[in-house]
Formats: sequence, structure tokens, C-alpha cells
Amino acid sequence: MRGLICLASALALVLLTGSPAGALPITWGLGAGLAAGIADWNGNPAGANDWTCRPSAAHPRPVVLVPSTFTSIAMDYSALSPYLRNQGYCVYSLNYGQRPYVWPGLVGLAATTESVNELSSFVDKVIASSGSSTVDLVGHSQGGIMVRYYTQVLGGAAKVRTVVTLGSPYRLDAGFNYASLLYRGVHLLPGADQVLAQLAKVTLPGLVGLTDSRFWAALNAGGGISPGTDYLSLGSRTDQIPPELLRYPEAPNTATRFVQDTCPLDAIGHFGLPHDPNVAALVANGLDPAHAQPVRCQVVAPSA
Repeated sequence: MRGLICLASALALVLLTGSPAGALPITWGLGAGLAAGIADWNGNPAGANDWTCRPSAAHPRPVVLVPSTFTSIAMDYSALSPYLRNQGYCVYSLNYGQRPYVWPGLVGLAATTESVNELSSFVDKVIASSGSSTVDLVGHSQGGIMVRYYTQVLGGAAKVRTVVTLGSPYRLDAGFNYASLLYRGVHLLPGADQVLAQLAKVTLPGLVGLTDSRFWAALNAGGGISPGTDYLSLGSRTDQIPPELLRYPEAPNTATRFVQDTCPLDAIGHFGLPHDPNVAALVANGLDPAHAQPVRCQVVAPSA
């Protein structure tokens, strides 16, 4: 019930931001993202996947946006994609891990190895098209885990300069089940846990993999970071994921920040992170810390 209330409040929260002449319009808020997804679930968010884009001297690396489980790029990045494009970035994004028997193409459902190979191929395509030797990666929730798996386990770190994760845990512990975010409340039904667990093994191997301790051991072997890549974990203290699980180990190339440290009146939840104007500004600063701009904080009501 609490999740439904939060979702309703998120749908009611739509923040409009005026855009300079010639810039892509942006509508903030999770409700706007849901509307964009419903309108064209498998379409591209504004500003993304323009294969004629060439990186500028100011922003020489393309940015690849990787969405969260059960969303799509049209929904998850309806605001962040045009925001970064307006900042002068070449922006790309992909739907990964879709299952043909799940309507309307929800992402992140396939086995991790399958999904991360899709990401790897997509990064190679972006590099070939843009002429850049490296990219920056932004991943929301499972998207952030996919990004780290690509750099750490699949060997993609040489092609990645900066990783920014949104509400994406660095680790799990026995007190938190990541997959519970995705089926919150189902356990209240008699026997539902057992039925869902068996069904998930067959239909949703990507979700099952995220709860496997062996997966996390492989991901975080050697500290889970690469020396040539910068890592920024952005989170919210009002996320359903405990803040301590979002923290990277301290190192010269890692940072963990919470939106409330900059904007105390922001109460965004897990699913709303990429739809939040304050978070978007922090993402831009993370991608280009040498030219970081002050964040003009907006009040953001509690949401999912």
C-alpha cells in the first residue's frame, strides 16, 4: 500500500523546466516518464541515439544511459536524456535483457551475461559511430550494476572513463533483498513467495541473478573498481535501498553522494532518481567535475 501511495504522489509530481530557445523541452517527474513510456515504450527518449552526433571539444566522450529493471529508455530517461543533450553531450541509450513473451518489452529480465553482452556490443557501436575511444556510462538501479559488471567482469574498463550510478547498490547484505523492490507487497499473498521464486527462475533469470551472492563476489572481486575509471554513486537518503549499500569503498577514483547533501528538500525515491532535476545536475557535475556548476535546488516531494 505504501508503494501505491508513493507511486500516486509521483504521478502527481510533474515539474516543468523552461528551456532556452532551440533546446529540447524537459518535463521532470516520474509521472512524466511513465507517460512517455506509455506513448512509445520502445522508442528513443528525446536527445538520444542520434548516430550523426559528434562529440565536442567541451564534452569529448559520448554518454550511454542504461535503464533500470522493468522500465525502458523511453520511460527511464525521458528527462535525463534531453537534459544532457542540452548540455552538449552526444547521448545514447539501450534497452537490454528484453524477453519476447513479456509485454511491452520490459528491460533487465534476461540473464546478466546476456544483458551485459548487449551493453558491450552497444558501447562498441557508439565508439565506432562517434570516433571517440572511450565513453561515459550512467546506470540507474540494475543499469548501474550492469555498467559495473561490464567494466569489472567483462573487461570494458579500458573503454570507459566515468561511471555514474543512480540508486545502484555497490553491495548487498543479508538484511536487504534487491529484488524485493520489484515485487513489493506480493509476499502478503499466501504462498506467493514460493510461486514467484519458481516462476522467476524460468522467466526472469536477470532478477534471480541479482540476489546471488556468487554474482556479487565476482562483481566486487579486487574492490570492484578499476584504476583508470572514475566512479560516482549518486543516491537518495529517502530511497528504499539503505544508503550504506550504495557506498563505494574509499579510493582516489570513487565518490558517493546523496542528493540531500546538496538539496535537503529533495525527497526523491528509488524509481524517480533519473526524473529529478537536482539529480540531473549532479550527474552533469559528475561527468565533468572540472566544470561543475552550482545546483539550483528544487523542492521535490516524496515519490516512489
